[in-house]
Amino acid sequence: DSVSLSQADVGVAIGCGADIAVEAADLVMINDSLHGLTTYLHLSRVVMRVIKLNFLWGLVYNIFAVPFSAGVLFPFIHWAMPPSVAGLSEIFSSLPVIVFSLMLTFYRPPTYASARVIAKMPPMERLDVVEPTIESAV
Repeated sequence: DSVSLSQADVGVAIGCGADIAVEAADLVMINDSLHGLTTYLHLSRVVMRVIKLNFLWGLVYNIFAVPFSAGVLFPFIHWAMPPSVAGLSEIFSSLPVIVFSLMLTFYRPPTYASARVIAKMPPMERLDVVEPTIESAV
C-alpha cells in the first residue's frame, strides 16, 4: 500500500490503516468513513476558486492602479497622485484578498444526500452539477 500511495498523485489513507501507509499518504482521514473524502475534494475546489479570485482581483487592480499611481495619466489630467496616497492605495489591493480568504471560514461541506445523488449520476451529467459556493454560505 505505501508504495502505491507514494507514487499516486494524491494518496489517501484511513487513519486506522498500517502506520507505513499513513506516513506515505498525502491525506490521512481520521475516521473510517469515506464521506469525508467528498468534503476534502469539495473544499479543495472552493479554495482553488478563492485563489483564482485573489489573483484576478490583484491583476485587475494593479493593471489600473499602478499606472495611475506612477503618473501615466498626468499629461491628460494634469494631476499627480502624491506618493503617500499611492502607498496607501495598496491597501485596496490587499484588503479584498484578505476578505476573500477569510470568507472560507463560512465554508459548509456538501451534504451526504447531495453527494449520494451526484455519485449515482452518469459521469457526463456530473459535470453539470452546480456545487455550493462561498457566496451561498454567506
